[in-house]
Amino acid sequence: MGLISSFFFLFLQVLNALFNLCKINKRRQEQAAENGIIPHLMQFITSNSPLKQYALPLLCDMAHASRNSREQLRAHGGLDVYLNLLEDELWSVTALDSIAVCLAHDNDNRKVEQALLKKDAVQKLVKFFQSCPERHFVHILEPFLKIITYGTLILFSSFGCVLQFFNY
Repeated sequence: MGLISSFFFLFLQVLNALFNLCKINKRRQEQAAENGIIPHLMQFITSNSPLKQYALPLLCDMAHASRNSREQLRAHGGLDVYLNLLEDELWSVTALDSIAVCLAHDNDNRKVEQALLKKDAVQKLVKFFQSCPERHFVHILEPFLKIITYGTLILFSSFGCVLQFFNY
């Protein structure tokens, strides 16, 4: 076994163990976030590593863990990764749900809402909604409802983008 394949196998085993440990216990997810796993998961995802498929469920589940985990995600650009995942048909619904959870638990500083109000973010959300495959549509309704319920300003901003799309 070559050195690269040995490292791949080692990372695969670590991610698999971490996934299994974190899936059954939210506190372990929080501990993993506190101990710096998020930047490593994001590296696997953004570099299109073969380990991306193992890192994605861990990163998406981090939004559901705790306030501290969501703060770690925000601090390391996790919201941008979620927004970029809206273009990935396999992970788009999960990413949208993670965005909705982050927004629903946004604290008084409204950092998530402010990030989602950026033109690029609104355009990605609108584009996803417009081009969502029919088989996924029923699964995106609840996360979109959370987004427009908790992010009133996002509703108005995205409504403006939709009107521009239809040339109103």
